[in-house]
Amino acid sequence: MGINSVVEGFISMLSTEEEIFAFALVLVLGLAVPELLYRVRVSPVPLLIVAGIAVGPYGFNLIGIHPGIEFLGQLGILFLVFIAGLEVHKSKSKHYKEPMLLAVISGVVCFIGGFLIGRLWGMPLQTSLLLGSIMVSSSVGEIISIVNATRSLKERFGTLIIPSIVIMDAGSLILLAIILKLNESMFNILVFIVLATVFIGASAWLVPKIGRYVFLGSKKRAAEHEMRFIIAFLVVMVLISELIRLPNIVTAFLMGMFLGEVVPGERVFSKIRTLGHGFLIPIFFINIGLTMNIRLLVTEPSNILLTASVIVTLMCMKILGSQIYGKISKMTTTESLAVGVVLWPQLGATLAATAIGRDAGVIPPELFVAVITMAIVTAVSTPFLVPVFAREEKHKRHLKNHIVILGCGRVGSALTDVLIDSSEDFVVIENDLNKVHKLRKKWVDVIYGDATEVKTLAEANVRDAKVVILALPEVEDTVIAAKNVRALNRDCYIIARVHQEKEVCELEGIVDHIIRPEALTALDLVRKTLHILEENR
Repeated sequence: MGINSVVEGFISMLSTEEEIFAFALVLVLGLAVPELLYRVRVSPVPLLIVAGIAVGPYGFNLIGIHPGIEFLGQLGILFLVFIAGLEVHKSKSKHYKEPMLLAVISGVVCFIGGFLIGRLWGMPLQTSLLLGSIMVSSSVGEIISIVNATRSLKERFGTLIIPSIVIMDAGSLILLAIILKLNESMFNILVFIVLATVFIGASAWLVPKIGRYVFLGSKKRAAEHEMRFIIAFLVVMVLISELIRLPNIVTAFLMGMFLGEVVPGERVFSKIRTLGHGFLIPIFFINIGLTMNIRLLVTEPSNILLTASVIVTLMCMKILGSQIYGKISKMTTTESLAVGVVLWPQLGATLAATAIGRDAGVIPPELFVAVITMAIVTAVSTPFLVPVFAREEKHKRHLKNHIVILGCGRVGSALTDVLIDSSEDFVVIENDLNKVHKLRKKWVDVIYGDATEVKTLAEANVRDAKVVILALPEVEDTVIAAKNVRALNRDCYIIARVHQEKEVCELEGIVDHIIRPEALTALDLVRKTLHILEENR
């Protein structure tokens, strides 16, 4: 099937003015809602769902449920979990023992809590088990952004939380695949397990090899070749998995994991996120709202109690799991509480699994509404509660006439090694946690944070510094940091490492000395070349 036939088929779904209006409204909401919440730094997902409820048949009935929107929503759910799988490569850690322990403890506690609440409400065994697996899941993207936005949390628990949520999400999706088969015969379940194991094992071995071959060859092809491959690859693998009846979201997640290790650089990841988060994924969330019968909460008081019990159970089980882990790992009660609250958000994998469960007839409408409401409540409340439990420990520095180094890459690291052997007081600002840990092992005074932010510069006591050295990798960061340093201290001597003439122009009048390594290298090469030519005359 060619791309033209796909486009024509999609356009045929939007054959009436009503359908075109519905599609246009969904696109506008998908653009406006994230833009509205960008400055607040709150996930747009809850508001996208609420917007879908508001304009949908159970709200103001501006639009109905249309095949074209549902089709794009299905693509959105695949990209959502595919991107979550790709994120796994960022959570790679040399130490998986602690994250695995947290994932197992929290996962087991949450599964039991979800299963028991389902049975208490008289739900069938399969539905209760699926509710347990849903409570195990979380939201990789949402939790990573919360951890990254909370400096003290990332510094202390970043290497613990991020790998553990990846493990829990993967576990919940595998549980989903098994639970959906429980109403079949034992023979069919065994056949499914064997076929799924062979498919996953073959994919784990073959997908990275195919990806490596394509991405290495893509350098000589058109820029769009990589995206064409990724979309075609995802669709083909999902179609193959459908033959063995493996849920498509499980396949998409695993393919993201297998392909993530060979995707070349941030450029390709950025393209995937643009297509996913910029277009398809918002449509999935809006479509969730369109199909959510919110009136069930009003017409049946028992549904309000069900929703409240699901929300409270989820929150309590996440905290209970983290408290048990904390006792084993000798964390303080406050630290354990902070970790538990961070694990609350239930967006990506949770919503995907809930949608699959509903489509399979396992999740009834009232439970679907309860889980979606839980996702909205946890996603909205967590970013505001985390800073309360993860308060930053202030370390007041009484340095004066010291040196401040912004960035500890190759240049900053070499400079730090020299200063360690000197009698000069100095402090380093670095936003790479691995580098921060290495510096602290050398007993270097290092601040983990963004060197462009005024509060981070103030923490390094830039106001009383005598020299500030800018060795940041990004052009924009160098300029912003230089301006903020000069605003805080008009008398300090600022040295900046730059790469382009444009930076030199922007920094004139702000910094005292500019070093261009490329220009110095070129000058040295010319000098050496002329010297050789002179000797050979």
